[in-house]
Amino acid sequence: MSNRSQFFNICKWQLDTDAGKILKTLIFSFILNSLVLFGSSYLFNKATVVSVTDMSEAGTLLAVSFCFSVSQLFMLFAVCRLIAPMTNKNRRVQFLMMPASMTQKFTMRVVFLSIFCAIVWMAGFLLADAVHVLTASWFSSPNANWATPTMVETCQSMITSATSPGETVDIFLQGMQASREMSDSVNVNMDSAEAIRQSMELPEELTHVKSFAEAGVFNVYFGLSSLLFSWSLCLLCGALFRTAPWVFAWIASLVLTIVLAVADYALGLGKPVMAVFYTLATVAFVFWAYRLFKNTQVIHNKLLNV
Repeated sequence: MSNRSQFFNICKWQLDTDAGKILKTLIFSFILNSLVLFGSSYLFNKATVVSVTDMSEAGTLLAVSFCFSVSQLFMLFAVCRLIAPMTNKNRRVQFLMMPASMTQKFTMRVVFLSIFCAIVWMAGFLLADAVHVLTASWFSSPNANWATPTMVETCQSMITSATSPGETVDIFLQGMQASREMSDSVNVNMDSAEAIRQSMELPEELTHVKSFAEAGVFNVYFGLSSLLFSWSLCLLCGALFRTAPWVFAWIASLVLTIVLAVADYALGLGKPVMAVFYTLATVAFVFWAYRLFKNTQVIHNKLLNV
């Protein structure tokens, strides 16, 4: 049997084994995203029948922001399930004895968890968005806005407008200082209220979603490298920890985020240095996860996959 046939067979086995989980994921994504879309419409409009389907721009942005955050958590959670087919001895024996190399099995699991699961989750979002718009049209709602374009812009903005950890700390400190100064100088009257409203408006360069061409090659590369760094860290935790790997991934992400933010802010490393670090760390994490996965044995530690 050729390597290609072995790989396709193990992919088919994966789909057949997890068909029920795939369907449950699609249904859960559809229900959750539907609740968010219809709920945002209700909160940002008058409490009428039409309000449950009407989606203002503010409601769309709120709904998409929440859906995007949940989708990120789901995708990182999915990657943490790298060794899920080997959770007990019988399943480990069955998985290890399958006619395919460990490299093929590792590739199959990474593709399935990183790409296929993301497609299934986003399919649920698209279905929820379509149902929301169709329902709005049925009730002759004046604002039957699609949330999908905003979701695409949000994903694009996350890549093109990514900041280094030190820049994030600096923005946070500036915001805290501005908020403190504003609270000290506010007088409750119409003039000050208008001044506050104007001061809270973000400049166009921050609200404008840059295209990949506008952002430039380096900024796109930096945004992708930061995302791949988080992905590879979850992949490593999924290969290393057998019990609640997502908990250890969250702890590791929190610790690394704090350390990198303090180091970048104190030393002024900037995007170029952080981009190199993200790239090297991603390669190291993926290779380490591959070695752990490849060396999996039938009998091993209950907590660690060593």
